[in-house]
Amino acid sequence: AFVPSADAHLYALNVESGALRWKFEAKKGLWSAPVADEAGTLYFGSMDHFVYAVDAASGTQRWAAELGGSIAATPALSNGVLYTGTFDKKLQALDARNGAVRWTVDTEAWVWATPLLVDGTLYAGDLGGNLYAFNASYGTQIWKITPEPGQPVRGMPAILDGTLFF
Repeated sequence: AFVPSADAHLYALNVESGALRWKFEAKKGLWSAPVADEAGTLYFGSMDHFVYAVDAASGTQRWAAELGGSIAATPALSNGVLYTGTFDKKLQALDARNGAVRWTVDTEAWVWATPLLVDGTLYAGDLGGNLYAFNASYGTQIWKITPEPGQPVRGMPAILDGTLFF
């Protein structure tokens, strides 16, 4: 089990005994749960403005990318690309191999929740009450709605039977 903590550590625990396997230290608290790829890399954001890539077996850092704002949510991962929002009003796509930024788009408010990627479209909300749809490859905005201005979108969107829920 991998447990992020506000004490700035990601803890790796044995699921049967709870024994500590390793711990990774960031510069500030971790509000973001990690997401893993098939190669055994964990990806997670931190309040220190970094996204980290860490080896799941050893806790060794593979790379870190500074994004300019705190990261509260678990990044979305698909086909070698990480998608994450920040508290500096941005949504960004990163190359999962090295942390290089592929694209950045501005939002009107902080992006708190994990974005949702479905069929090449990335859906994300912000704390200003906006919900966005972006082309996941290029970051171009497809649409934006603001159904209740000032009512934060803090949870990850979901799609069921062709309907988007947020």
